[in-house]
Amino acid sequence: MGGHVGGAVASQTAVNSIRQFFESQFYPHLGDALYQALQYANQQIYQTAQARPSLLGMGTTCVLLCFREGLAYTAHVGDSRIYLYRGGFCKGSPATILLYRPS
Repeated sequence: MGGHVGGAVASQTAVNSIRQFFESQFYPHLGDALYQALQYANQQIYQTAQARPSLLGMGTTCVLLCFREGLAYTAHVGDSRIYLYRGGFCKGSPATILLYRPS
């Protein structure tokens, strides 16, 4: 979506918002935090578009990868994904959809 109206602004807003979200405090439940971080970023993108009419309709895909205590946690919005490439093999496919329901 980077080539669409405001895509670069939306992408940078997402990065800044997610960074701010995680730097503000420690989140013991990382799955919930990833979900909330994406919601927060979406809210910031929406508010930016409302304040700047030339950016109405802007959006971005987003992929998050967090490591904690030897585990990797991922989340995504849109058609971007994370794949595990190990030993010459790629695990995961574009058709794979994982759903997370916050507690």
